[in-house]
Amino acid sequence: MRQPVDLAPAWLTQPLSERKLHDIEAWLVIDGPHASPLWRNEGELVLNLGRLEFARRAAKDGGAGPAGAGDGSVEKTSLASQLRTSRAGLEGVVSDIDATLAQRRRAQDGIALSERMLAQATPNRLKGVAVIARSTWGAARAKADRMEKNSGGYTRITVHHSADPNPVALDGSTAKSYEAVREIQRAHMDGKNTQYGDIGYHFVIDPYGRVIEGRDLEWKGAHAYGDNNIQNIGICLIGNFDEDRPTQAALDALRRQIEELRARYGIAKDHVLGHRELRATECPGKYLMEWIRAYRGTGAAPEARSTGAGWAGSGGGEKTASKKSVKVPKGLHALH
Repeated sequence: MRQPVDLAPAWLTQPLSERKLHDIEAWLVIDGPHASPLWRNEGELVLNLGRLEFARRAAKDGGAGPAGAGDGSVEKTSLASQLRTSRAGLEGVVSDIDATLAQRRRAQDGIALSERMLAQATPNRLKGVAVIARSTWGAARAKADRMEKNSGGYTRITVHHSADPNPVALDGSTAKSYEAVREIQRAHMDGKNTQYGDIGYHFVIDPYGRVIEGRDLEWKGAHAYGDNNIQNIGICLIGNFDEDRPTQAALDALRRQIEELRARYGIAKDHVLGHRELRATECPGKYLMEWIRAYRGTGAAPEARSTGAGWAGSGGGEKTASKKSVKVPKGLHALH
């Protein structure tokens, strides 16, 4: 077995330039797998902080690429895409158990900067709704090779419930809610029948009204099955709403979220759907489906449930069914 190489890489002393970033990318592919974790993480840090710096310069210059950029990559790629790429790389360092404390702190500082720049560079964050960023809840790094870019804006919103048969016991704390979202992401990315590139939903809402960022809106979701995901924003409320009524806090947050998204993309009210309206599934549960119909004006408004600090909300564990439209067992509803 080949031992990790502990020698400092040649790019370490190079000044920041596009050439240096290209050298690091090549090193990570060729030499990185055999290098020590210290240098692999350092390579990811320097590469993505360098990308972030070039994006900052591009934003300052109104989108122009950096002086001396060999291939004009900053000009050819949107600023928002560069920022997301940098953020994803830095998130990988934060989640790597072999990264040093100093490396994690540098990565976290870079993530915070990328979040601030993204808020200015793109309307991907909702202006009237406080959205908790992926870096805050500890999202795993997305796998772009398993996802497709969304194109043509969005024309529909589909609402889901998580309906995990073994839910994380929520207690009102952000820690437990974030754990529940991580469980959903883990089920979607690592599940035997899923293997998605990221959490399937674009947003998740907990029973306390927190709106949590899921899959970036740059990417088509994996929540409504096949072509149903095209131009379709997925919102998941944590819980099983065949068994419990959603809390008023969650419903208020859902309404604000939907209104913001509809205003931004010009989505008609009758294009706000429950998952069961797209395929044979119990999702989003009878009580949440009542609310959706009432929101559209096609049913009476249901009664909401009060928020209890010890409520056992649901995490994830949703599975993809076969390509046929089938009734999915309670607690597991088809996504992709």
